[in-house]
Amino acid sequence: MFEFVPERPVQVTGRAVTLVVSQIEVNKTVGEADIEIIEETSPTNGSFTPKPTEASVSKFPAEFVFRNFRPTKVMVANGEHAVLKWDGSADAAYTMFWDRNSQDVSNVREWTTPQPLTAPTGFMLQATVTASGQTLTHTLTTVVMVERPDLEVGHLDIAGRTTFRGGPLEGLVQDKVLLQALTPQSGESGAIFRTQGPGIVLVRLVMESIPAGREAMAAVFNRDEAAATVHLSVPGSGSAVEPIQAGESIELLSVWPSSGGSGEARWIWYPLGPQEPPVRV
Repeated sequence: MFEFVPERPVQVTGRAVTLVVSQIEVNKTVGEADIEIIEETSPTNGSFTPKPTEASVSKFPAEFVFRNFRPTKVMVANGEHAVLKWDGSADAAYTMFWDRNSQDVSNVREWTTPQPLTAPTGFMLQATVTASGQTLTHTLTTVVMVERPDLEVGHLDIAGRTTFRGGPLEGLVQDKVLLQALTPQSGESGAIFRTQGPGIVLVRLVMESIPAGREAMAAVFNRDEAAATVHLSVPGSGSAVEPIQAGESIELLSVWPSSGGSGEARWIWYPLGPQEPPVRV
């Protein structure tokens, strides 16, 4: 029987009290030890109500050791392998679990992930011991963080500004479609497309030559407003992108110098998710 007496009066209001009971003597037979715990409490120091519960505690062989499961680096770079170490007895089988994978690591105490990590990953190491006809398991866990991890989500709601680095459209879209390509020989030209789903229009203008004092322009009109526009008055290139919602009509327009010049304007549709390309109307 263990008797707990606080050093000073304690009033519990809306909080839990945790008592840790340890160093309970049991026999040395390998297996499970069933321990019955009976809690007797009373708010008035009288009429104590017994509340019994049972706990099962695994009893491993005395020589069994399994501890210090840790990564050599708590954070790795995106695309870097993680290295994990632990201390463990030789008479046990060890299995590593991570993501949806598992691997037998019984013959090592230092293990490197087969694939580089691209997102924070949890690892569980399970030790299994068989002795006296009993099989016991014990698990330890750890986590390795990843700097600038890849992100995989089911739904994403962004309330603020979003910035894409390493190419504004890289890895975000399913496919791309060339909506229109025009040259100065086309003159002033426009086309209207109706979108099915959300996406991004990239307009790119390249001028190999242009008369002095003249200007070329390529634009995307969304809701009757020039949303993404590129102007060039000297040879060179420029581009702009415009996000488009589902079910909108967009107009692609180009204006070229009236006295010559050479170049090209291209409008490319990047859908956000699987969908049919915009329809020209």
